[in-house]
Amino acid sequence: MLDWLSLRLPIVRQDGSFVIPREDIDRLTDQLGRVICISGTGELEWQAIKWESVRSDTHQLVVRVTDHVCIQGSPARCGQNDNVFGSFDVLDCFHRMVSFASHYLAVDLPRDPGHWQCRRVDVTQNYDLKVPAIVRQALLYLKQSEGGHYQTSTSSETIYWNQRSRLRSGKAYHKGPHLRKQVKASQAQACSNRLDLSDRLLRLELRLGGQFWRERATKNWVKDMSENSLYDSVVRAANTPGAGQAAWKTYLMIKSEGMRQAQSKTGKRSWYRHLKILHQAGFSLAQLQSPTVVPIVRYRTIELGNPVRSWEELEQRARAA
Repeated sequence: MLDWLSLRLPIVRQDGSFVIPREDIDRLTDQLGRVICISGTGELEWQAIKWESVRSDTHQLVVRVTDHVCIQGSPARCGQNDNVFGSFDVLDCFHRMVSFASHYLAVDLPRDPGHWQCRRVDVTQNYDLKVPAIVRQALLYLKQSEGGHYQTSTSSETIYWNQRSRLRSGKAYHKGPHLRKQVKASQAQACSNRLDLSDRLLRLELRLGGQFWRERATKNWVKDMSENSLYDSVVRAANTPGAGQAAWKTYLMIKSEGMRQAQSKTGKRSWYRHLKILHQAGFSLAQLQSPTVVPIVRYRTIELGNPVRSWEELEQRARAA
């Protein structure tokens, strides 16, 4: 389901006209609370409009009005009090959140998604692993899944991948204890039967942050570099064509035999002269290093199966077991 949406509406269009009436904007900025910073001498240093909760006890939506109207929160709380299962329909979640914010602000916000910008989306899936012991075992395996550009961190019984990344991050946790904690804090409602059923669930979450959506909101061009263009850049970086060709041969030797082997076959002065040319051509040290492959000694497989989409489906699986 969609567990979180962050939406932003630019108030002023590119042609200078307003998306919503100017008098409504002034009224909103006047009625919303402010965060004020006052210096030790009593002077006002700065002030900012704070995030305003929209019945946060049930819907967990917050809004803010500056040069944009910003709405963020859990769409699963709009129209239903269930944060375990919800909708994957982005447009449906968008319309529900905008409707709640419009009603709270007493302003007719645009319902056309083309006027809005997306700044964050959290997508979750629930997997039925039958018993809590298997869920805990799966989390134990996932703690050791660090690799590549992804870094793993843990907090209590929750596992995070790239927790502070503004591009994308992931999370895995046992839904049963999490739901009990929310019920105790009056943040969710669930009967005893559903609490027992949630103990079977492993929950995985993907967060697509602001950087992910900003990169896709503009035209980004991918430049393919061929061998010929790389060769030309090396020759242009050298003082003479001959020096560029020699540096290119050293580069090919590095790629085929590795850094140490290529250095042993090249004179000291020539080696550092060629490296200087390659660096001037735009090659980094990481590009010149040969990748190191670390063999995996032991594979651990977690069979998740198809995700569970509703309480009814989870109850059917529990009865079948």
